[in-house]
Amino acid sequence: MGNVVAGKFPGTVRLQVDPPPAEGYIAGQKIRGAVYCTSTKSLDAGVPLNVDAFLVGKERSLVKYEEIEYYYESFINAEGRRVREQRARTVTRYRYAERNVVAMAIHLADISTGVKQGVQYKFPFQVTLPQDLPSSMHCQEHSHVYRNYGHYDYRDWAQIGYDGNGYCSVSYDIHAELKGKGLFSTQRTNQGIKVLAAPLPEQALPHYVPPVSRDINFCCCFDKGKITFGAKIDDTRIGQGENASIDFAVRNQSEVRIERVEASIVEHCTWYAGGRQNDVIREISKAMFRPNPRWDAVTKSTRATLEGDHDEYNRTLRMIHDAVEVGDNSSYVNAPLQCLQTYQGALVTTRHR
Repeated sequence: MGNVVAGKFPGTVRLQVDPPPAEGYIAGQKIRGAVYCTSTKSLDAGVPLNVDAFLVGKERSLVKYEEIEYYYESFINAEGRRVREQRARTVTRYRYAERNVVAMAIHLADISTGVKQGVQYKFPFQVTLPQDLPSSMHCQEHSHVYRNYGHYDYRDWAQIGYDGNGYCSVSYDIHAELKGKGLFSTQRTNQGIKVLAAPLPEQALPHYVPPVSRDINFCCCFDKGKITFGAKIDDTRIGQGENASIDFAVRNQSEVRIERVEASIVEHCTWYAGGRQNDVIREISKAMFRPNPRWDAVTKSTRATLEGDHDEYNRTLRMIHDAVEVGDNSSYVNAPLQCLQTYQGALVTTRHR
């Protein structure tokens, strides 16, 4: 239920939005609701009133940064003289920015026939969310607060990022507005809504990483041979709560055994304001691969034999390709429900790799 607002208009303006069918309103869906107006006094026909509703979505960013500030301080030295010295101190500063993601107006009514005392007037509305809207989200610097839901009032930024840290958000509101003339000022109320981005395409988008070789050095200078590895992920477009299968293969031609192989999803959220930026980087999922005989180290003589065989590299490439294709060593990474949506905005960017 929206907040009740009362001012010079002799009554109340109330907003009610129908609840979403699931966790939130999905981009492309319709939102239905109504604006209710009740006057405690009768208004003559000569007092025109306009009733409107608005869908507003905003990116907001608060960047926290530090600067060296120089200042002068006066004091009495050991000789009894007053002197001024330049000193330096570190100060914390903030830059705030916001930008509309969507702004849609819905004109509901022009009331010019008068308003009766105590009568509640209902003005239904319906608005379709644009198909390309990003999900509601909130990310905060130096914190494990990662929210992809909820509503955050833009006025809260004055609290300096809720706990003194920078933050970014994408949030949506439905506003209702009653605008009068003469003695009556504009009255507003609003209700925050949660928006979910449209579902990803059902068709998988796989990616194959061709085999690459890496030299293995001990203490940065002693050559111990090389390893060659490749991988494939069955789908690079996964949503929150979904899994992706990774196939991995490696050929160890070094004198050092491979102890552990893991794959991870890293989330990188960046937000900008006033030419500054803050970043939050976190690992959101990790997969481990099971060891197999190809991880074992080779002897120095075997390594010399392999390096002298000009066809060995081509055989290694074919072996890795075939092992990846048949899924010889597979594992899964999961996109957790609390992860953020990949997004490229003007003030907020979220990438996954």
